[in-house]
Amino acid sequence: MHQHLKIFNTLTQLSNDPEMFNSYRLDFYRVRDGDFQSCRSRALNFDPEATVQLILWAQKNIGQREVLAWVPFFQRLDLKDSVLQEFYLKGYIANHLGEILRNRKFKKSELYILANHPVLKDWILHSFVDYGSLKPTGYYGKLVYEINPENIEEETFKKSLILTQYYLEGNVGMMKKWSEALSRYPLDKNYFPIINGRVWAARFMDQLLKTGAIRNDLISDWWRYLKNEPLSCVMPNSMEPLPILVRFGEDTEQIEEILNYIGYAIHVAVVNNPLVASVDNAMYLASQTAYNKRIKDFKKAHEFQNELNKNLCLPSYSKYVFSLANAF
Repeated sequence: MHQHLKIFNTLTQLSNDPEMFNSYRLDFYRVRDGDFQSCRSRALNFDPEATVQLILWAQKNIGQREVLAWVPFFQRLDLKDSVLQEFYLKGYIANHLGEILRNRKFKKSELYILANHPVLKDWILHSFVDYGSLKPTGYYGKLVYEINPENIEEETFKKSLILTQYYLEGNVGMMKKWSEALSRYPLDKNYFPIINGRVWAARFMDQLLKTGAIRNDLISDWWRYLKNEPLSCVMPNSMEPLPILVRFGEDTEQIEEILNYIGYAIHVAVVNNPLVASVDNAMYLASQTAYNKRIKDFKKAHEFQNELNKNLCLPSYSKYVFSLANAF
């Protein structure tokens, strides 16, 4: 977690002291390929200064007027979704583009390109969900409706985000419609874990809206599924279903057992990849906070809340994460 805090502090200093930019290179066009790849390799080994440099280059890149002009930089950076360590670095860098993207006025044609271009959609759409602008009038919400799915995995991704929009709006009628439809979608071991997690979340929500609770048998099904996943994939599988479970699951002892297991998986993941702390650990801490408030263990809830406050969740997730922690 130390690396995440150091990156955060460095970026904060940069925003307050423009002179600090002199120690970083902003013109990525003139950087020799060997130097560029060295910076990339150091960032993948959790070097904070190298990560900050990549963030600054990426921010400079999306400052270009034409969105298609962004492609060569992202191709050069070449971080793959299929390699978990590269996926987390990609998401970490992309999250620091959120403010620029939220403040830009995109044409509809540009949104279509961002949602469907094979390189741009991986960076701007798939690498992180900008909960802060997921509403239909926000840039990310508009992106969702421009997606033209090429396969069932992308279709699941799109429909799950539409469901999340209605969930955040509290539109129960549309939540019923979309959760019932998405709950029937298949799981696939070849999907990125978050996609399967979104299907489980829809199953939880569908049952909750139909019966008023999430029954033990469905939770047990998910629990068995989760224990068969690699530890590094436990929290990506839990990002979407866990917040629903801690609020509405019937068996609190079972929920506590699951939370303890996820906590162990998070600890292992953070040791192996400190960038996991920036979102996954924040979601876990928020879920623990909400759960302990639910069972009225306010001492523990306060301890988890304090840890969450120190965690410095990335801006795109911050409002969503803290609203979850304060659900009770």
